[in-house]
Amino acid sequence: MGQSSDGLRKMPRRQFLQAGALSLVGAGMSQVDVFADAELKHEDATASDAGSAGPFLPDPKAMGKIEYINPNLPAFLAPDYPGEFYDAVVPATLDLSERARLAVHAMTSMTNPNLDYEIYFPVAHMARPPAMYACQSDMDTWGMFRESTVLMRIMSGSKENLEVDKTWMEVMLRGQGSDGMIYSPLTGRDWTMYPNFDWSSGSPAASENPTKQFCLLSFGTAHTLAAMCILAQMDPSGPWKEAARRLAHGYAGLMVNKGENESYLFSTWMYPGRPVSKLPRDIMEESIYVAGTQAWIAMCLVMYDRALGDPSSSKLAERIMNFNIFDRQVNEPNGRFHVERYVGSGPGEGHYAHFHTHTTNILACIYVYLQTGNKALLERAVKSYEYGKLKGDPLVGFFPEVCSDYARIGSRPCETCATADMVVAALMLAKLGHDHCWDDADRWIRNQLAENQLTQIDWLSDGHLDYSRSKTDAGFFDPKRYTTDRVAERTLGAFAGWSGANDWVSAEDWEGGNRENIVSTVQNCCTADGSRALFAAWRDMLSYDQGALKVNLLFNRASKWVEIDSYLPYMGRVEFRVKEPIKLAVRLPEWVNPGEARCEVGGSVRELTYEGRYAQVGQRERGETVVVSFPISERTERRNIEGSDYTFVLRGNDVVSVDPAGKYLPLYQRTYYRSGRPLYAKVTRFVSSQEFPWW
Repeated sequence: MGQSSDGLRKMPRRQFLQAGALSLVGAGMSQVDVFADAELKHEDATASDAGSAGPFLPDPKAMGKIEYINPNLPAFLAPDYPGEFYDAVVPATLDLSERARLAVHAMTSMTNPNLDYEIYFPVAHMARPPAMYACQSDMDTWGMFRESTVLMRIMSGSKENLEVDKTWMEVMLRGQGSDGMIYSPLTGRDWTMYPNFDWSSGSPAASENPTKQFCLLSFGTAHTLAAMCILAQMDPSGPWKEAARRLAHGYAGLMVNKGENESYLFSTWMYPGRPVSKLPRDIMEESIYVAGTQAWIAMCLVMYDRALGDPSSSKLAERIMNFNIFDRQVNEPNGRFHVERYVGSGPGEGHYAHFHTHTTNILACIYVYLQTGNKALLERAVKSYEYGKLKGDPLVGFFPEVCSDYARIGSRPCETCATADMVVAALMLAKLGHDHCWDDADRWIRNQLAENQLTQIDWLSDGHLDYSRSKTDAGFFDPKRYTTDRVAERTLGAFAGWSGANDWVSAEDWEGGNRENIVSTVQNCCTADGSRALFAAWRDMLSYDQGALKVNLLFNRASKWVEIDSYLPYMGRVEFRVKEPIKLAVRLPEWVNPGEARCEVGGSVRELTYEGRYAQVGQRERGETVVVSFPISERTERRNIEGSDYTFVLRGNDVVSVDPAGKYLPLYQRTYYRSGRPLYAKVTRFVSSQEFPWW
């Protein structure tokens, strides 16, 4: 540990960011360890320039005029995030709101201001210099950023780069056609559509589209519906409710009905005026994987119903999921993820399932159950959730990009989308009474999800990197698509697309035969989905009902009812400062023996009673401070993940060390937690005036 100028102990910057505190200023407080980092922005802004081996490329400009389908832009209010801000000194442990603040920075910075803030989908941190570049998936994912950025602002109160959100709102409205769909212009860009059919998305060859507009019906278009629902709640008099209605009802007009209870999209994509009918080549019947992508639509249709009240949309979502689950059996009766011949590559091709697609089907099944009561879909979701746990590592939350019951191809990396889905599924199932799922979520949030977020960039410029496996082809840095401008700084807060079990950069041998190059590090669907999991965890860690507050997960949190300061895993101690009269119950994690827990109110010991794992603290009044404490110790767990052996040291549910250590950006560099002496952070807390229980 270093010493700050005022004699207080402080943590090295790269370690402290791993702890979860992100924007900090030191303060001269006696008997408090505070991290001071006034030079954070300056240091980070220069990191991407160090050791450059390639060209400097600014953000690409449009290749002509971008012609949106709707020239008429209705009036709407600029986004606003009302709530209470105040400064606080908190334990330097995982703080979901601070992680959300950093995610806002990433999602609004990894954009091209010359192209209406189009997102950059891929990031190549291991290129020299680091690069972001435009591709077809930018458009597919843009709607996910629109949804997730708003959620992150609600958590954190961040107002950074609000002009980006406003432009995205304009693009949503300008892109909505008369059929309700959200179209991306082919003008101004040459990468909106693929040159050939793409199995990973169902996107057709550009030659199949006779117009200047294109809509891929799932992925970002579906999440745009969720974004519109959020905006409709924030601005009830604006155009968003009607825009959401048109999009939801537009989906209804694109369906093929199969029997009495099933429906599916006639195609994966649309252009304005395209005839809707059953096609000679029915891709939904041909590809289980492509059919599975409809789950994004079903999930967001249910959100629309829950937010704005349109039961017909939940009924359509139920028909879609009946088709996916009971006809196509995307997730099979025993929960197994159906393998797909179009997923994976190399030896054993044809025996892999894309994890994220199948976990999205889990989520969609649960959402549909919540609105329709379809127990058969819920039962399939539960079985598939348990199957997913077996195909990843349920200790740390490593879930692979693809999985198989057959031959293994190399060491498949963790896709944050998969971990995020499993976290959200765990939270939803926990609220439905599957109590052990709170512990699943707690482990995965604290470990793989938290570590997959990029919270430091000095590793790119400190001279230690081995670039021997990160070779770029000639012509890699295409100025029409690529930028190298401040890439490291702009990506702070992004989530890894292909992490390892011990490294933020993927394992080297993805495809078998020791032949995978390490260049790309981020696919930005993961940043959007990682952020969605942060929101779900932040919201669902508290359950309030008619004066009773349950604390389900023990993270730092500000709310209108209580402030929570969590010292886990430095020590087994959580403090609750009561702001409103509540009947308080606190869930103890799986590793705590309830008989050893202790409670103090205002310094006086209070006896605890229990309902399951919930310690009943009882009625508490405004101004009281409650402290719940319990022993915490370290344990060692040996795991085999994707064919490699790892030894994890855990303190409570937090991994504090892993052996072997990573090579590029090692994960779990958390030795500071092992001292038992807490460090503190000075943060700005935010309590939003808005709630989104329907999301």
